[in-house]
Amino acid sequence: MPEENDSVPGSLMKNVVAARLFSISFLAAIMILPAVRCGAAPALIHYQRLLYLPPPPGYSEGKGLIQGHDGWLYGIVHSRTNTGGVIFRVKPDGSDYLVIYSSLTNRPGGVIQGRDGWLYGTIASTPTTSRSDIFRMDRDGGNFTSLLTFSSDHAHFGVVQDSEGWLYGTTGGNALENGGSVFKLATNGTGFQVLHRFGGAAHGDGLVPGALTLGRDGLLYGCTFYGGSFSDSGTVFKLGRDGADYVVLRRFGGGSPGHYPAAHRPLLEGSDGFLYGAADGGVHRAGVIFKLNKSGGGFQTIHEFQGDEGTGDSPLGGLVEWCDGALYGATHEGGIDGAGILFRLNKDGTGFVVLHVYIDAPNPGATEGSPRTSLLPAADGRLYGLTSGGSVAEGTVYRISPRPTLNLRPGLNEVILSWLACPEEYVLEESGEFSGPEAWQPVDAPVEVVGASRQVVLPRSAERRFFRLRQF
Repeated sequence: MPEENDSVPGSLMKNVVAARLFSISFLAAIMILPAVRCGAAPALIHYQRLLYLPPPPGYSEGKGLIQGHDGWLYGIVHSRTNTGGVIFRVKPDGSDYLVIYSSLTNRPGGVIQGRDGWLYGTIASTPTTSRSDIFRMDRDGGNFTSLLTFSSDHAHFGVVQDSEGWLYGTTGGNALENGGSVFKLATNGTGFQVLHRFGGAAHGDGLVPGALTLGRDGLLYGCTFYGGSFSDSGTVFKLGRDGADYVVLRRFGGGSPGHYPAAHRPLLEGSDGFLYGAADGGVHRAGVIFKLNKSGGGFQTIHEFQGDEGTGDSPLGGLVEWCDGALYGATHEGGIDGAGILFRLNKDGTGFVVLHVYIDAPNPGATEGSPRTSLLPAADGRLYGLTSGGSVAEGTVYRISPRPTLNLRPGLNEVILSWLACPEEYVLEESGEFSGPEAWQPVDAPVEVVGASRQVVLPRSAERRFFRLRQF
């Protein structure tokens, strides 16, 4: 059995904040951890602020972030003092920020880059006109074209696109005689079709649909804000792309945990095939994370927020699954300052941990504001997000990267060293002495990718050796 020794020579403590030494015969491994306050847990992620958003007219509120085929990030910000908003683009390192659409009266509701390279999305006009449009434009904001106009209904939540190029979206209705709809549209503005109208059968199918998810099975999935039962607490639904086979998978309320799902952000289809989302309610009335299968069975509340300073309040929804197979998301309330938290949660509901606490109160330092959008898994393996407010600007663009742990697993004749193969690139180094940087050299052995991890297999030997991960 390996022996554990948490001691580090005193002369090295000025360079090593925390270390754990594993001894197996004469083979040893050491993992140097990032600096933390005395008594605090080491950080599991690296949080990096990339850009302070220049303010549009009035106080801004970040609404969405995507990555285009060109690698650029495209984001939406709304003004809080008028009915306008902007669409911007910026490189993943925070450089070359550019506003590509701006309006004092129209609010973008969502944007995607289509298979043909154009940007598609929704824009809602002032409440007095009750107009919204499905639009198309170049990546630099040129050639803006309205593909379809709703004169008395609002399309708030953007569109999704299938492999054949069709666009799908929702309208909100007015929750009375019109409970909203799911629609289909070609990228040239033709072929408009209403696939489903909500509000039928005593509102049993739900009222006011939100953002859509296109499942790997080719079906559309989403939530409604209201309806579904006499408690009027919302639904989870699925629908064929031809409008057939509308099914209510879950009706909230009636004593079940959670109500009023966070329909303004799409459900996540996990790698296990389950759907994941967020809703209000729970024992502490601070919100829940739920899962269910695509047939409507297996519903579980896998986490209930407590609403205190440490654990967050009011999850945003729009969960993402990262390279470690866990769920990542944010709350827009709770935490030390009431500005929300960033959290990690295993898909079975275990392993909940607060990764970052957002700060949005005036203080001598620069604060990043409060999260208002889902995290974006980008092509470089990192997660990107938008905040609103803060003490310096009108929100930020930020990204997070994991801090991997070096694991050692001994065998009879070999030792396996492994770490999470997430975005940050690391090199495995070894040394015969636990000393200065000149003693460390890259390990001369092949690195294998196994699932979400990388590993190196080494033969056991009588030689005493130390190992560490170093970021490129």
